Amino acid sequence: MTSTSIFAVIGCHRDRSYELLLQGEDGRWYAWASPTSEPTPVEEDEIESEWRIDSTNDDRDDSRQS
Repeated sequence: MTSTSIFAVIGCHRDRSYELLLQGEDGRWYAWASPTSEPTPVEEDEIESEWRIDSTNDDRDDSRQS
């Protein structure tokens, strides 16, 4: 179970486009696959290798970009 209830959709998985990458109001990353599932935490080091980030989302808190 997550500790947050507000999320922004940031991107999708590279191989499973139905799986969305979310960022919670707590600043953590989560994966979400269906309306019947709970978002699950994603490790920071998995973001670039496994996820496609939506480059049009200007409101995200992404400290990896310069």
